Amino acid sequence: MGPLWDFDWGFGSGGDNQDYFHSSKSMLFYNGNTSSDIGIRFFTQFFKDPEFRAAYKKRWNEVKGLIADMDNFVQEKGDYLQKSAVENKEAWTHNLDHAEQISKMRTWLKERIAYLDTQINKF
Repeated sequence: MGPLWDFDWGFGSGGDNQDYFHSSKSMLFYNGNTSSDIGIRFFTQFFKDPEFRAAYKKRWNEVKGLIADMDNFVQEKGDYLQKSAVENKEAWTHNLDHAEQISKMRTWLKERIAYLDTQINKF
């Protein structure tokens, strides 16, 4: 993800008519995609290696609890930024509700973590 103001790029809205991960059920690097894109080809090679998959799974299971704590972090930062969100809404023409967007982000994160956990533990 890019700078703080581009945090939304990780949750389906990239702007400039580019959207990513509309669904929390899109695998990040490896999903069997046969595209010729160099990034896909690069990461696909890692996942062909059983030792890499085992190490990836092991590391995921070590850190997933920390990742799950992001839910609290997002809510705390959302609460902290509430006043700024009101001023931002006045400055820019959009109809987004700050609390609703925080809720959507938290839901997306929970679903994404659950999906990745299921997929990674299949390795």
